[in-house]
Amino acid sequence: SPAGSFDSFGSMQNNSVNSEEVEKLKEKMKIEMQKRLEAEKNRQAALDETFRLEQQLLDEQASVQSLKSQLQQQAIIIEKLKAFAQERDSACKSTQTDVLRLTGQIEQLTIHNNENTEVINRTQQE
Repeated sequence: SPAGSFDSFGSMQNNSVNSEEVEKLKEKMKIEMQKRLEAEKNRQAALDETFRLEQQLLDEQASVQSLKSQLQQQAIIIEKLKAFAQERDSACKSTQTDVLRLTGQIEQLTIHNNENTEVINRTQQE
């Protein structure tokens, strides 16, 4: 015979079983919802961490770009300094050449002057 045809004691017992099953289902549902909530918290934490790492990566990329720019500027300055040093060396060599040439001319003029002085002295002595 169907479950509803029990006497009132049996019917109450049947209701009690259903009530226990409902409580068990409620408890399972509560546990499942807690698991889902925990999983959602973990997912959100992972997303937050991913965002933080992406931001850190962007900051580091900006730092690298800044360093590259500084290195390029330093390389330009170094090239300018090299060019300046080459110009200075060239000017020094040119000056050395001029000094040697002028020293040679002074020596020649000194020799010539000494010869003239000797001639004048001889002429005066005669």
